[in-house]
Amino acid sequence: RKKPSCRLPSNRFVLGVAILFVEIFAYFVYVKIDDYYRDLDLRAKDDLLKCGGGVELSLCIDKQNLPDALDIAVEIGEALSTTAGDYDCQLGGVRNRSLRINDIRKLILVDKKVDRWSVIDFQNAFRLFLANPHWEIKLYSLDGVPLEDIHNVDKIVTLESGTPFKPFTCQLYMALDRLRTRVFTVVAIVVVALFICGVGILYQRRKNREEKEMFRLVNGIIKTVKKQARDDSQKPFVAIKFLRDKLIPPDKRKEMAHFWSVAVNWLAENESRLRVENVRVAGEDVPVWKWIDQAASVERDEE
Repeated sequence: RKKPSCRLPSNRFVLGVAILFVEIFAYFVYVKIDDYYRDLDLRAKDDLLKCGGGVELSLCIDKQNLPDALDIAVEIGEALSTTAGDYDCQLGGVRNRSLRINDIRKLILVDKKVDRWSVIDFQNAFRLFLANPHWEIKLYSLDGVPLEDIHNVDKIVTLESGTPFKPFTCQLYMALDRLRTRVFTVVAIVVVALFICGVGILYQRRKNREEKEMFRLVNGIIKTVKKQARDDSQKPFVAIKFLRDKLIPPDKRKEMAHFWSVAVNWLAENESRLRVENVRVAGEDVPVWKWIDQAASVERDEE
């Protein structure tokens, strides 16, 4: 008796898993490099509202207050980015993607124990956000209306970051989720394509069967009517229903009703030698088929 053995994964499976992780790693590297160069490009566009640089005097920030305003902007940006990331990743029970001004001040002044910044310093930081939309800090009024005018600092109620910070595990999960979505989409497309192909094949088979059954009935009708027309011992016509009952067994008449109807219509449109007439039989008009053989008629006339 052989002992059970553990089979190692095939080389193709290992290679596939390796390629998957390489693609995920390459994606993260691409995102990080893209973010780095984007930050370098955006920093060149920064408007620091320095006094004496053509900025309105009531809105400009002097050299002494600018460092504090920038520090506050960095702290607020990090807090907003973390909050947005936690919200997107569903971490820590975060219910909102944005933060209110009071929560921001409490977070910076109390939780981080920073007490050197005044209300003016915070207003300067908010002005920097409004003057630099490429920082992707969105500011909203009490009604939830986005604020873009630098004069509307006093109307700011909530702030939100457009660049959420997400932990590596969250990014990995979201990347795998996107990959799963793409795979599901591809599979769904393949399934739909196969379904359409299957329906097309079934339709073609049914059409071929219908055509085969129709011509079988057509040939049977022509053969029977033509044979009876040339037999002088029989009437030169055949009742349509009688011929139907002769060609189709009783147990298949319901199933073949459609094919019979198609065959009758085809004969009416395409067979000129077969004519439908009404013949009175036992006091009742009965539709019949009659074979019109022009060559035979000419021979009879010559005789």
